[in-house]
Amino acid sequence: MSATKAVIFDCFGVLAIDAGEMYVAKFPQHVRELSDLGAACNRGYIDQDEYVRSVGELTGDSVERVRALLRQEHAVNEPLLEYINANLKPKYRIGMLSNIGRGWINEVFEKQLLESMFDAIVLSGEEGIAKPDAAIYALAARRLGVEPHECVMVDDREVNLFGAETAGMQTVLYGSYEQATKNLERVIQVS
Repeated sequence: MSATKAVIFDCFGVLAIDAGEMYVAKFPQHVRELSDLGAACNRGYIDQDEYVRSVGELTGDSVERVRALLRQEHAVNEPLLEYINANLKPKYRIGMLSNIGRGWINEVFEKQLLESMFDAIVLSGEEGIAKPDAAIYALAARRLGVEPHECVMVDDREVNLFGAETAGMQTVLYGSYEQATKNLERVIQVS
């Protein structure tokens, strides 16, 4: 096993609250359709405006209300960002890999934060491939200038971690800040 050189974080559910899932929970009768729209947006088949318009039509909400509901539930995980900045950034390349539609990342994070915090950002909607496809993990490692086996992927979804493992990465499941940082420290120490 080689030493860890990069840590890659998922956005929604890890670096920020996943507002899409929260919104879907408000409309259980439309789970399948909302999930399909989210997948189409995350893969870049439809853009942010098309997604919001379609969700509004499906749920009966106005475009403005859909945008406001999604925006208000995006909460940046400040403790995790502080941990990354203080404990990881000085020693490792830091990446973000997210299944997210074009344009959404700017709704969550300020451009300056993205540029200062991350050495590489790979977004499925811009690449046309999404997690758990092993190709997107390999792309993230390449953009970070490391090999996949030199990376640790932190994600809140096991299926995405299986994709990372298929690509050769070590993984940490994010359940909470305390649990994930403790497990990440363990993984980094043994690598």
